[in-house]
Amino acid sequence: MPSKKVKIEVSDNTGGNFSISYSGEINRDKVLQLLDFVELLGGSNTYNSNTKQFATKFDRVVKLIQTHYPVGPFTSSKVQENYEKEFNEPISLSTVSTYFSRLISRDIITYVGPSKRCYRMKRMLVAQEKTIL
Repeated sequence: MPSKKVKIEVSDNTGGNFSISYSGEINRDKVLQLLDFVELLGGSNTYNSNTKQFATKFDRVVKLIQTHYPVGPFTSSKVQENYEKEFNEPISLSTVSTYFSRLISRDIITYVGPSKRCYRMKRMLVAQEKTIL
């Protein structure tokens, strides 16, 4: 099988241009790594206590899950509903589902039950969060 090539070009808010290229076997993990890198280039992931907003939607979803569902189960539609109430900004269900797949691949959340429609935070992460705070 021939190797594939991917090239991503990103401009930041200071006028800098980044060009990222990858050649070789492309799989889901590689694409997620590239997208994570592009997300890092987009700005800092700092929390502004005055506006109570994170830099990216992904950061907001993670914080929302940590705040509202530290030990209990949750669904993508519930997170979507809470996100729109808390941040007063729409987010599509497909975006929430995409973020959930990233969080599952990073071993931050897991499925609950056989239907794979309900999620929960990993217990290990919950314990780490409590010790950090």
